[in-house]
Amino acid sequence: MKHKICLSLICCMCAVCCLAQNPKVTRKGMTPITQVNGAERKAFYEISQLAGKWQEVKRTPKNGKGPVEFTDTLLMSFDSNRVEIKDATSMRMTMKGEVYIDPPYNLVAAGDEYIIRSLNKEVMLLDDGDNLKEMHKREIFTYETLGKLKIQQEIINEPVHIEQKNAEGKWLVYRRQAMAGSVDTDAVVIKTLEIFASNTIGSAPGQVSCYKSDVLESFSCKVIFGDKDILVITDKYVWEFNTYKADGKEFVFGEAGRLLYYAKK
Repeated sequence: MKHKICLSLICCMCAVCCLAQNPKVTRKGMTPITQVNGAERKAFYEISQLAGKWQEVKRTPKNGKGPVEFTDTLLMSFDSNRVEIKDATSMRMTMKGEVYIDPPYNLVAAGDEYIIRSLNKEVMLLDDGDNLKEMHKREIFTYETLGKLKIQQEIINEPVHIEQKNAEGKWLVYRRQAMAGSVDTDAVVIKTLEIFASNTIGSAPGQVSCYKSDVLESFSCKVIFGDKDILVITDKYVWEFNTYKADGKEFVFGEAGRLLYYAKK
């Protein structure tokens, strides 16, 4: 009898040891909970921080090269736990769906995944695996203003001197004002002009994209600042524009009475 009792006790002790050594198995289809020092992993950011519209303004490859020119601007609009994503090139809705943060900093937006490298009220840096995308908060997307913004009536007959620092940044032309018959059909027109920050007074490197016969081209350029004009020099084209406004938010340049460019960042 004593041998039977001892055998039963030994069996119970073995069963307890087995349970202690073998953790609970997660069911198929369930996401295991990652724990750190016994606590669930927490997200660095909250969905509420993403609320509103974000527009890509800078793209840097992760291979170490500098910022690159791009036209497929990423546009993201967050509303609660939903997100809408547009491609600025085609102006079409590419994705629409739920958004959540997979701890600690992985952003899952309508099925696309990004790593949030940094985030504040105005700037978000996303890593898509190939590039770092610098996103800026916007009240309204640039494409939504095309053909809709009413330019306040200003005196633009006479060029004005502009501060070089106020012209720095990437400028997207949202409106062109030309007199009938003043511009040839095969003329080269500006789409974007980016002026990089420079320690050299009076000149700066940049990037310009332009259309000729509906063909988009992009060139590195040098921008030289005159008293009331700028000279944009590329290997293929050279433009001389009078300057009419540059306050850091809007840039107006061209030739009054012929062709004026209105641009915003």
